[in-house]
Amino acid sequence: DLDAESFNRFDWGLTGGLGIDIGNFTIGGRYSYGFKEVGKSGTIASQLTSNSKNSVVSVFLGLAF
Repeated sequence: DLDAESFNRFDWGLTGGLGIDIGNFTIGGRYSYGFKEVGKSGTIASQLTSNSKNSVVSVFLGLAF
């Protein structure tokens, strides 16, 4: 049976990014990589996700007043 208890609720990882200020605007991006597997070891979720980890790409735009 696949349920919420089959997945890890917490993750830890590394984030890096760059930004540039152009006048009153800020443009940037960052990448986050999780070190912990999504599925808990020994569960069907671990078998289905087969070593999957969290990964996020973010792009942002800021405006200074």
